[in-house]
Amino acid sequence: MTRKKPTTARTKAAGKPKPKGHRRRKPSLDDEVLAFIQSEELDRTAEYVRRGRSHAELSDRALIEAWKIAFRAMASDPDLVELRRIENDLNCEMVLRGIKNPMEDVGDAMKMLIAKIKEAEAELKADPDADGRMADLEKDFAEFRAKRDRGS
Repeated sequence: MTRKKPTTARTKAAGKPKPKGHRRRKPSLDDEVLAFIQSEELDRTAEYVRRGRSHAELSDRALIEAWKIAFRAMASDPDLVELRRIENDLNCEMVLRGIKNPMEDVGDAMKMLIAKIKEAEAELKADPDADGRMADLEKDFAEFRAKRDRGS
């Protein structure tokens, strides 16, 4: 006599066809910006380590405070590559130490960054041949979207 495998919610869901017209929800721009910020963390961290971990000497408290300052500066002017690099390096040092970003402390800056990205996207849609304001950030964001959409 063969035994039937127990049915679980997971096996039931796996066998059910999705209703017609069911589509995966398109992520909001806010979701995409957060995912973009979190994406490719391993590669950036490896690059930071390769360059010598310039923030390794900071205490945890000093590191967190420096990251908050850097994140706010980067959010206020995200087209400046140097500000993005500084924020990235501080973030990488926190990743290496297992310190979670205190995003709740920079919510105002995150809102500002999202608004600036939305503004840049609107400008780009209105005039694809615009002067290239925030070109590096737009390029990075477009590459992130393409990679995500390929499922890589």
